[in-house]
Amino acid sequence: MRTLASLAKGVPDDGVASADSQDQRLPALIQALVQSPPAGVVALLRGSNVVLSLATFAAGLYALKGQRVLLVDAGNSTDPYIVSRLALAARRDPQPVLSRIHIIRTFTVHQLAALAFRRLEPFIQKRAPGLVILSGATSLFADANVPLKEANLLLRKIAVEIKRQAEQGCKILVTAADAPVESGRRNLHLPWLDVASRSMRVDPSTSSGQGASRTSGQGLIFRQEKPFVGRAEILPADQFAAVLR
Repeated sequence: MRTLASLAKGVPDDGVASADSQDQRLPALIQALVQSPPAGVVALLRGSNVVLSLATFAAGLYALKGQRVLLVDAGNSTDPYIVSRLALAARRDPQPVLSRIHIIRTFTVHQLAALAFRRLEPFIQKRAPGLVILSGATSLFADANVPLKEANLLLRKIAVEIKRQAEQGCKILVTAADAPVESGRRNLHLPWLDVASRSMRVDPSTSSGQGASRTSGQGLIFRQEKPFVGRAEILPADQFAAVLR
């Protein structure tokens, strides 16, 4: 286990625009997790690969508030510079913020299972992170070297175990990127959707709508799936590009 500070070899001085209220630009699901995350809830962000960057974004926002975060990176996608840029935008020294984010990386489905069933709960009890983020919760299971039946069974067991740990008082955010179409494994998110109390789907959007007229380029559309389907929010490109680039 390492902190993000140990992974960042320097802080880019690239003129991030002032963003004192970055968290206010986020849809309600992430904003609730960052500001006052509910214990006992598994919240799910799924969709395009940008959800993996949003996992780091959420970790950075929470760490900016002085809280410890455990970031389990199962998608090999964590970018510490997202956190650095958030800190700079808030006129804060990035190093203390990065040091509050503890990262564990897993590279196989069996490593992820071992973490979920044997290592995660003791770590949570010992370190008491304010937020646990499982980033890339389906990425390893899209590998053709993992038989589909085994992948589905193991993934469902892990999801149920993570839900159990949330019910012990944890605050857990899961991000799951869509599997490549050619993998034939488009339903890997279903075990997470089953255990999640809240879920949103995230996709790129260039369509017109709320906020779209104020920006050019590609934005993000967030569609609420649970607790009910219907509400959607659009983040224009200019509201996140300075951080998620």
